Amino acid sequence: MAQKYEVDCLVGPEIKATPVEKPTEYDGSRTVLYIANGTLVDVVGRTVTGPDGRTASHLGDVGDSVDVRQIKGIIHYDGRRYLVEARWLKFADENPPSATDRFASDNFRPRLQLTSWLAMPRLDVHSASTRMLYSRWLPFMALLLMFLAVWMTLRTRFLVLSALPFFAAVGIVIYMALMIDWDALWWCNPDYVGIENAIIGIIPVALFMALALMYLLCVTAFIKAPLLIWPLVTGYILQWPAMLVSAHFTGSIWPALLVCYGIPVLINGLRLRLYGVVMTLVTLVAIHTFVVALATVVQVSLWIMMAMALASPLTAWLLSTIIGKYQHTHKGRWVLRNGKWVYVYD
Repeated sequence: MAQKYEVDCLVGPEIKATPVEKPTEYDGSRTVLYIANGTLVDVVGRTVTGPDGRTASHLGDVGDSVDVRQIKGIIHYDGRRYLVEARWLKFADENPPSATDRFASDNFRPRLQLTSWLAMPRLDVHSASTRMLYSRWLPFMALLLMFLAVWMTLRTRFLVLSALPFFAAVGIVIYMALMIDWDALWWCNPDYVGIENAIIGIIPVALFMALALMYLLCVTAFIKAPLLIWPLVTGYILQWPAMLVSAHFTGSIWPALLVCYGIPVLINGLRLRLYGVVMTLVTLVAIHTFVVALATVVQVSLWIMMAMALASPLTAWLLSTIIGKYQHTHKGRWVLRNGKWVYVYD
């Protein structure tokens, strides 16, 4: 029996519907339909599709390739059946009291391997709190707070006070990542907003990265006491092999993180007491913030380049040529010719 659902997409003004018989994103002969927010549709079923468009048996464990975007609602629209993302369908009030929500048991929280140990609550996509997560206000506040932290550092050089807006900005970013994972950057994802808007959307992400780098440099340059930086750098570098060893022997990465970060805090704490502990923590968080922000900019740039390659054969050719030349430079060797060493390609 069909049930009424209202289209309520939080990342755009409409949702994309693909025919049930041709559900893949790569079939050029498919007929794609776009349905605007607020439209009532009849949902006749629920299914889970894999990356290849075929029906999957289940979502599987954390880390599987099947994610919440592949939970589909089967809708009957204009005489045909289409697949749409189920999370953007809101159970309508027009349904009779006896009707039940087909997707009531689905948790549309993106699953992240690193946070699988957290007992995160179920995500109600259409609640006011989730709408706030998908709004632009939280990213804007994080960017503003990061700018304030840098300004306070340059203006007053009171590093302890500047750490307050800095930690607030980082806290907002962490909260959004825990709640909606990469959807926290939906406004620079070409799949959601298109290539042009994604290019514009990456600007604040790059600005946040630049501000994070500026704050890190300001902290290391303006710190009043002789804080030892080498334990921080050493701990940060050693954390990666240490986490592998810790995960192998203990099943958890936390012992490695405790050692790699606890030792720098202890060293500077013994030298500078509370001030050393606070500034060591600030510096550690600043390092992580910049590295993660840099990786995020790279990831978003790859999204945009892949979308451009799919949309434009010329762009695809240019990217393949550049990457091909880069790869080709590694397929050679140095040989001695006429008394000179020259590099030749194999």
